[in-house]
Amino acid sequence: MFLGFKLSLTQALQAHRHNMHEFVVCLSGHGHYLIGDECYECTPGRTLFIPSRILHGINTLDNQPLDVYFFCVEPDKFNQLIPGIAAQDLRRLLSGVSIAKSDSAVSQRALSIAEKVLVESDSLIESPSYMVVALLNELLASHLSTCESMQGLQWEFHSKSLQKVMDWIAENFAQEISVDTMADRANMSRSTFTRQFRKHTGMSLIDYCLQLRIQAATDALANSDTPITELAYDCGFTNLSYFHRVFRRHTSMSPGEYRSFLRFQGVK
Repeated sequence: MFLGFKLSLTQALQAHRHNMHEFVVCLSGHGHYLIGDECYECTPGRTLFIPSRILHGINTLDNQPLDVYFFCVEPDKFNQLIPGIAAQDLRRLLSGVSIAKSDSAVSQRALSIAEKVLVESDSLIESPSYMVVALLNELLASHLSTCESMQGLQWEFHSKSLQKVMDWIAENFAQEISVDTMADRANMSRSTFTRQFRKHTGMSLIDYCLQLRIQAATDALANSDTPITELAYDCGFTNLSYFHRVFRRHTSMSPGEYRSFLRFQGVK
């Protein structure tokens, strides 16, 4: 499926996600592209590419009109529709959110191409002509050659999203935590989240949560007389034998031995 259409916004386009890649060209006005919880300037001629399933929206400023052109393409049709992009460039484009530099010459070029698309069709495009496909290829090629460092943007997006997830886990580590729910919270696919989380923390999500739970358990053993069974459940362990096994793996002692050791050392 392919959709090409112009929107004249006077109010924010609420954050949403879908299973299509989206390429956006700001035609006139001023606002902000919203990617997750981050925002980037939306100015005339500035282009943005958003791979599928990433949360995004657009904010207007003081309800002033903002004209934007959207191209949305299903992932399995993208390669067929954009034959002008080499495989290496295609991989770069799909690796993460990318945004064109805020540069007058670059913006003018993008606007010039977008105006040609509007001449071809000023309404909804569902079956693009060869001319529209050629112009879209030209726009994307221009975007690729002038966008900000996609690795930098991708790292910034992933880093900030993951930090928010880690902050949430730090406050809620005793709750049930799954890869799928954390990936949704980070606005990433399961595979991207798993890869990026390990890259940022050096461990899997399960091991990271276990580390926080064991740390909470050692703190509780050191600073309270809470029974071990209750303490284990408070720290997020629903199986007592599993808690003992994991605790010994991390400390080389059972919880009871650890508490006795601390008392012997005069910690309690």
